[in-house]
Amino acid sequence: MKTTTLITALIALTCNVVRAADSSSWLANGLVHPQIILNHQEELKLTADQQSQLKAVVSNATPQVEPLESAVKQAQEKLESLLRNPETTPAAGAEALTTVLNAETSLKQFQLKTLLELRLLLTPEQRTQALSFAGKGGADMEKLEAKVRAEAEKLKQAFESRGLPISDALKERGREIEKMIKERGFRPALEAMEKLIAESGINDPSPTDPLDFNNLNAGDTNLEAMKTRLEKVQAQAREVISVKVLERLKQAKSALEGAQSASDAELFGKILTFAEKIMEKKQ
Repeated sequence: MKTTTLITALIALTCNVVRAADSSSWLANGLVHPQIILNHQEELKLTADQQSQLKAVVSNATPQVEPLESAVKQAQEKLESLLRNPETTPAAGAEALTTVLNAETSLKQFQLKTLLELRLLLTPEQRTQALSFAGKGGADMEKLEAKVRAEAEKLKQAFESRGLPISDALKERGREIEKMIKERGFRPALEAMEKLIAESGINDPSPTDPLDFNNLNAGDTNLEAMKTRLEKVQAQAREVISVKVLERLKQAKSALEGAQSASDAELFGKILTFAEKIMEKKQ
């Protein structure tokens, strides 16, 4: 196993971003983050046998941690979905929370087991050295992690407060950043998150001027043609990251529903033209 592959696997084991017990307290009480061990192999003078054992720990742990991470993520998403539903009962919320806590506990137990196994691979002298290295770089890593978490929450809240859907494109960027954390660390992930926030425009003011469709051409108002046009706009909207564009599309959707209720094909066509022009600017 190459060193870079080993680093990636170790980070994946202990650097996932979950809202469980704070594992940083473990690192402050004698455990060493695996990235510290990998970053300072030469100074620690790891033997060939230690390298082999390190490889074995990672090889055994990697396939086990992935389903645990997935369980945590799925449980958290279900809980958040229930919280957004005003009809959710206290019993349903409590059950979903218990599922989240159980999943997080299983993951944290596995992480702790892995960190303890890694520590046992080091000699007392190497542990002391590793802890000194951790003291120098650990605080910076924690600050970066906190910033990434804060920016992710800021982005999430910006969409939720506006009642906007999380588009497929935004979800994909999120997955890319999660992968970046595991493979390259928090610094490049923070840069990617800040770039995503800038592109989303969540810090810009929301549009307040009313929509005006009067001067627009309705286009083809044949029922099948409008259905095709609508489906195309909906597909394009899934690739949108800009909050401003999504807010305009949300307004257009509301107007479309009004036109449909009034059986006003002409107005429906004009609104579709408005949405199509917005998407054209995004191409």
